[in-house]
Amino acid sequence: MTVAAAPIFPTGHWPVLGGRVRMPTAKGRFMQTRKSGTRYHIGVDLPADDGQLLVAIADCVVVRNRGVYIKGTRKDGTTFKVRRLLMRFVGTGVIGGYGECWPLSSQEAEKLAKQGIQAVSPTEATEVKAGVAFARARKMKFESMLHFEAWTTPPKPGAEGRWYVGQDPPEGLLDPSAMLTDLARRHSP
Repeated sequence: MTVAAAPIFPTGHWPVLGGRVRMPTAKGRFMQTRKSGTRYHIGVDLPADDGQLLVAIADCVVVRNRGVYIKGTRKDGTTFKVRRLLMRFVGTGVIGGYGECWPLSSQEAEKLAKQGIQAVSPTEATEVKAGVAFARARKMKFESMLHFEAWTTPPKPGAEGRWYVGQDPPEGLLDPSAMLTDLARRHSP
């Protein structure tokens, strides 16, 4: 089963500000089987420390920023909640899904701006320029990361993140691997 590749952007920013610029080698790849081989992974997991800033890879508009996507309890007993934000990249036909993160509040964006870091609080329909911070990576049960997805149409709420073995891929899903590999190549030291 194949999924179309997301286009390679002529310019762009690595999505994890100051992060390790590398693609996953085994765990966290697109289409990797999960849940004992019953479903596919629909994104790419990029290394990011808990609280690390996430930035727009290209100029975009926030399509969806609402609700808690996943919540739970870590091994140490602390709780977590994460959200998935959808961003429509201007002029590309691609919607990027930034998962396992939490959006910046307006107070946090203002504080970052005073420190010289461009940042926005991403409400729906907010325009975000390439390289501007809008969220932080969050640690879930075991590790923190940016789960990055690519779509041609916004995924249906509730169906996000689910592609079961033996079924067709979700409508509009793109493979972001080549796009991210190209960004990694251009941003590696």
